[in-house]
Amino acid sequence: MKRVFPILFAVLLTATLWGQSPQRMSYQAVIRNAENQLIKNQEIGMQISILQGSASGASVYIETQTPTTNANGLVSIEIGAGTVVNGNFSVINWANGPYFIETKTATTPPLTNYTIIATSQLLSVPYALYAEKAGSGATGPTGATGEVGPTGPTGPTGLSSTIPGPTGPTGEVGPTGATGPANELQTITISNDTLFLKNGGFVKLPSPTILIPEAPTVMTLAASDITPYSATINGIINANYFNTNVRFEFGEDTSYSNQLIPNQSPVKGNNNTFVTYNVSSLRPATTYYYRLFAVNAVDGTYSNDTSFTTHVSVPQLTTTDISDIKDSTAVSGGNITYDAGSAVTSRGVCWSINSNPTISDSKTIDSSGSGSFISNISGLIPNTNYYLRAYATNAIGTAYGSEISFKTIDLATLTTANMSSIGASIAISGGNITSDGGSAVTFRGVCWSTSHNPTISDSKTTDSSGIGSFISNLSGLLPLTTYYVRAYATNAIGTAYGSEISFTTTDYDVDLVFLEGDTFIMGCTADKEPNCYDWEKPSHQVTLSNFYIGKYEVTQKHWIDVMGSNPSYFVGCYDCPVENVSWHEIQVFIAKLNELTGKIYRLPTEAEWEYAAKGGNQSNGYEYSGSDNINDVAWWGDGDNSSQKTNVVGQKLANELGIYDMTGNVWEWVNDWSENYTINDKINPTGPISGFLRVFRGGSWLNEPQSCRPSNRNFFTPDGKGSYLGFRLAISPN
Repeated sequence: MKRVFPILFAVLLTATLWGQSPQRMSYQAVIRNAENQLIKNQEIGMQISILQGSASGASVYIETQTPTTNANGLVSIEIGAGTVVNGNFSVINWANGPYFIETKTATTPPLTNYTIIATSQLLSVPYALYAEKAGSGATGPTGATGEVGPTGPTGPTGLSSTIPGPTGPTGEVGPTGATGPANELQTITISNDTLFLKNGGFVKLPSPTILIPEAPTVMTLAASDITPYSATINGIINANYFNTNVRFEFGEDTSYSNQLIPNQSPVKGNNNTFVTYNVSSLRPATTYYYRLFAVNAVDGTYSNDTSFTTHVSVPQLTTTDISDIKDSTAVSGGNITYDAGSAVTSRGVCWSINSNPTISDSKTIDSSGSGSFISNISGLIPNTNYYLRAYATNAIGTAYGSEISFKTIDLATLTTANMSSIGASIAISGGNITSDGGSAVTFRGVCWSTSHNPTISDSKTTDSSGIGSFISNLSGLLPLTTYYVRAYATNAIGTAYGSEISFTTTDYDVDLVFLEGDTFIMGCTADKEPNCYDWEKPSHQVTLSNFYIGKYEVTQKHWIDVMGSNPSYFVGCYDCPVENVSWHEIQVFIAKLNELTGKIYRLPTEAEWEYAAKGGNQSNGYEYSGSDNINDVAWWGDGDNSSQKTNVVGQKLANELGIYDMTGNVWEWVNDWSENYTINDKINPTGPISGFLRVFRGGSWLNEPQSCRPSNRNFFTPDGKGSYLGFRLAISPN
């Protein structure tokens, strides 16, 4: 940025005055930039103010001009000839000084963006203007005295006396002579210290003070308030009347890498001014150099070089972040970046359960000297919050790095979930991890054994990671066997276990209900019309022998026990009915089950199934199996009822015989091939010996109520299957 160094000259010319003198004053200035180079042949903007009383006094007159410098950088203007901003130059009473001229200068467009301010005192009065204010032209001569008036009459003679009589009245005064001429043309001249008017009159001028432009005077003083990390540098400036900018140059050597501007800059006037700067962020036991530089309109001046040394201090250091946190150990350390001029004799880290630990608390000792170091911390308590700082000791004392906090870790905290869905070879448990002990849980699950206190060395599940609750599916169990189970969770410290629970697996047998044989009406009876379909007719009499039928539909758990896999569409519910199985696949299941149990399970016949669904010889003639209200006994095709899926068996009401879910949940395969009904009575019917379609009964989670009635029939190829189709088992008494 350009800077302007004006040199002011009040130039008084001989002037020709009328009664009102020409109201202008010559002014010159030399314009220079920051490199002290002249600004030549360039238009500049100036604002000139006349200040009364002091350099910061009130302005009595302001004007602006846009002159052009010449080839020597000189600009010449007449004050009083510019654009008036405020005041009236012609009415300034120069006798009421002192007065100062303040100039503001702009060197780049816009020429009203004034960036440089200079103020100088008018040490010689503008004499012609002063003379004008001193008085008008000479007064004309006094007119001639008028004639003496006539003598009054003589009074009568009084008594003889030595006392004179009264004097007669004075005659009238003659007319006043004409006044001398005013506003006549006169010439002003100066001789030495006197200002003369051509036709008489003079003014004695005050002795002028001659201003000789000088560069500022500077001197550095000794630094003060020296600490290990700060100091105040000092100096003296005399601006020698010109506006003077000041800076300290500062650094660790005399190349002076820093420039610091004191608050006292810029300096004005001609008195010695004390300047200071507080320098911070210094290094202990370090020598620093400084000097002053001051520049005004005349020139710049450097002071002498001066130095000081900061005090010795405790070391400077940082604390290293904690790592490898365990239940009783951790790793930290520090970095001693500066020994502050005194060798480090001891270093390490200190810690406590309270903030701001010191070397009076627990600590490590990790050699000596500057630089980085590693500290191995031991003897910590699991699951405890600690505060830690690095430390370093030299001859001055002990310094500490920043404080960090950490928490030791511990084994996870967890509970074991109760057992459910217990079968012959599978069961469900799980756990809930309420705390990871400060270290992420990487493995979790349950472990089990036929002995107490099982561990992950025994049989186990692996059920993801993290905290919270989880479900574990146990498999590969033996029937009718007692097991002990614990949930486990593993983190960086080790493996924690929940409480131990025990359970006993079931056998492979089916929970059955005994039905006493009897005679009933099979098919759609007259009292159920008109809800019946044609394939339910005609109704006819059937007589059955005693038999057993499953209390529940065969579950996914039971299928897995026997087959080792789960074909269901709705997986994840061991106690829901197995579905998505064909008639042929059921025959394979039955064969394996019979092999495992030594019994002869089978599918019920169509007649046995309907007899059981209607309540056997305990029937109340309900519309559905066990109730006239389908919602009491069935999961059916209403979304609010079944949620459009299978549901855990045995949750609705049982029918008159204590059998569940013979209405809804899943259709149930029966053993018979399909055939049309006849009116003939039958005894223990088993259907045709061959056919194309097999029969299934009972409705499902996706069917409307009419399809879920006990007398309704449905048909499918024996290899057909779906998420709505399952079964239940039966067995003969022998």
